[in-house]
Amino acid sequence: MRLFENSIVVRWLRKQLGDGSFLDSVIAWVLAALAAFIGLVYSVNWKFGVAFAGFITVLAANIYSLQLAIISVFFAIPFDRLGKLGPESILTWAKVLIAVLILAWSARVLAEKEPRSLDLLFHSPLFLLAVVLQVFSLFSVINARDYDIFLAQSVRRLNNFMLFILITTIVNSQKVIRRAFLAFLFAYFFVGLTVMYEIYSGESILSTVWGEADVALDYTLNTGQFRVGGPGGDPDFLAVSVLFPSLVAMSLMLERISRLIKAGVLVVLLLIQISLLATGSRGGLGALLIGAGVFWLFSRMRYKFLIGTAAATVLVTTALLLSLAGAASTERYTGESGGKSLIYRMGWTKMALLMIEDHPLVGVGTGNFVTQYNRYSRTVPYVPRSPYWTHNSFLQTWAENGIVAFIAYAMLFVTAAGAMLRVILTTPDPGLRRLAVLLLSSVCALFFFAGTSNVLENENYWIVFSLVTVTSALAREAVREREGASGARVLA
Repeated sequence: MRLFENSIVVRWLRKQLGDGSFLDSVIAWVLAALAAFIGLVYSVNWKFGVAFAGFITVLAANIYSLQLAIISVFFAIPFDRLGKLGPESILTWAKVLIAVLILAWSARVLAEKEPRSLDLLFHSPLFLLAVVLQVFSLFSVINARDYDIFLAQSVRRLNNFMLFILITTIVNSQKVIRRAFLAFLFAYFFVGLTVMYEIYSGESILSTVWGEADVALDYTLNTGQFRVGGPGGDPDFLAVSVLFPSLVAMSLMLERISRLIKAGVLVVLLLIQISLLATGSRGGLGALLIGAGVFWLFSRMRYKFLIGTAAATVLVTTALLLSLAGAASTERYTGESGGKSLIYRMGWTKMALLMIEDHPLVGVGTGNFVTQYNRYSRTVPYVPRSPYWTHNSFLQTWAENGIVAFIAYAMLFVTAAGAMLRVILTTPDPGLRRLAVLLLSSVCALFFFAGTSNVLENENYWIVFSLVTVTSALAREAVREREGASGARVLA
């Protein structure tokens, strides 16, 4: 009973019923009923009984500590597609953890009636822009031809929107953010190992584990050469996924942490840099250089120019070693391969502009660029005959969801960058300043990559946007506390 005596549910019950033996009896009877029910289910079907017991356990742990739950989600997200519950299952451990966390979060909001979380959302311009984007993404159904792909893409976007809400309202301190970062990097250590396996074997980890013949995401341009995809199974998805953890690792290397932790962070950083280069993603490499450049420009560090030169040397050396090993598509960076994709992208841009001209306000429907592909590709001779995405998230948003959604999506990046610049220039807290520099560099990197690929459904974008909202709120609270302390000293 001591474990639950300070939990959110018990505190709420005490407010309603008062503290005493009656409350203890109610909790005891509830726990006994759950145990009896789990035992009954286990005797009928042991697999379902174990699953139900695990669900109750995880739900109780989430209610007891939402911060611990969100950290576990940070760890699970990189393995979403790899962490399926079975060969034919569409459920993954990451989705289950997020679903349980949503239930626990709802219980907390209802039980405590805590206004801070909702106020933080309603006063956030990023949240309002995200709402506009989601509304127009759904409203575009009026022009959609393929409702199945509309529903699938809409569910992905809504999942990311919900993840944005969860992180924004649960993460409430720099300590929680730092722990989430460490869990994130720990996960990407194993992501890096899966990429090392793919480089060595020439076979996708998804093919090895689940026997999937076609592991790439639908409508991804095939260059004719094996490119590593990691747990997501797609090179571009892997490239964009490692951008944020790469910058997180760079930020942690500048903090005052133990040498042992720094050594571990450095190993993870090297692994995910190799992963990025091995994808052959030119957009990913360009985004990393932009993000690292912004990070280097705004960071306060000793031996700044020496560190910048050393980092560039390591990056170039790694690329050369991978090229000599012949284990990755690094020739794409030199123009020896993949030149056709640049011509194709110009064709997709023209197709998107034609769709925008025909449907400027509402678009052709979320995910329906590929269903309208054959109608427009006949006027563009230099694109593949089979459907592909736009490879440009801004044009995809405008073509599929209309001009208002496009403006909201673009303003997410502009607003997030402006908010972090404001924190960098005004906050007296060095920890918040380092965090703002990290997030500003991440926003710039992700903005560049969004112009080179279709990444509207990538979780890392929304993780960054949510942490921008949290950091802005922490900075405002720090200013109010400082002003309050100053006022108290004046009165004294």
